[in-house]
Amino acid sequence: MWSSSEKHSVQWKALEESLNTARKALQLLRFIDLMHSARSSIKLDDQTHRYTITMSRIATSLYYFTDNIVYAARIGIIDVDRHKWFTRSYRFWLYALIMNLLRDAYEIQIELERLERIHGRRSHRDLLADVIDVCSSRPAIAVDTLKNTCDIFIPLSSLNHLPAQLSPRTIGILGAISSLCSILQMTQPSLRLIPS
Repeated sequence: MWSSSEKHSVQWKALEESLNTARKALQLLRFIDLMHSARSSIKLDDQTHRYTITMSRIATSLYYFTDNIVYAARIGIIDVDRHKWFTRSYRFWLYALIMNLLRDAYEIQIELERLERIHGRRSHRDLLADVIDVCSSRPAIAVDTLKNTCDIFIPLSSLNHLPAQLSPRTIGILGAISSLCSILQMTQPSLRLIPS
């Protein structure tokens, strides 16, 4: 006979597995949506936007697809080398984040050039102050850059591309900051970069 705490533990595990399965199903739908949206972003006029947004969407969709393969292997639906597919999924995620950060840098560059036109030639010692001004005047750039910067350390650590592994606590903090930024972008459309 199970004690009350063991019964609750089993119920929590079942709930966790059900929620995880639902999340993976939604990721599979997101894979399809991102591939479809990549078809529209490839038509953007600005070459840098066209390239970074399209490649990020393709890489993110492939991340979701390969992550679902890892999940299917974990629950026994398919028999594949989970470590190999896990590594692939994180490589796709890393590539998507690199594209996102390149896009963020491009947005910052556009704003710095605008400031230069307004205020004249800036010295290099003013660059940091100018970037802070850009982030203050364009919070969407600041939020997106913060989100992507926090996220990129997770696959970098998992793929052993950092000198030392990040602790689970650090990964949790970075993930929480990134999630908060994502929630802000969802609830406040002015904090989304356009085109998105």
